[in-house]
Amino acid sequence: MLTGGIAMYAVIAILMIILIAGVSQLYLDNRDAFRKKSKHLATGDKFHDESNRRLS
Repeated sequence: MLTGGIAMYAVIAILMIILIAGVSQLYLDNRDAFRKKSKHLATGDKFHDESNRRLS
C-alpha cells in the first residue's frame, strides 16, 4: 500500500496530466479561431479591410 505522501503526489500528478490534456484539447478545437484572432500579429495587417491607416 502506498503511504499518504506518495499517494497525494500521485493524485496531484494525475490531475495535472488531465488538466494539461483538457487545455490542449480546447486549443486544438479552437485553433482556427485563435489563428484568425492573431492573424494581424503574424502578418503585420492591422485592419481587416487591407488598409494600414491610423484611426485618429
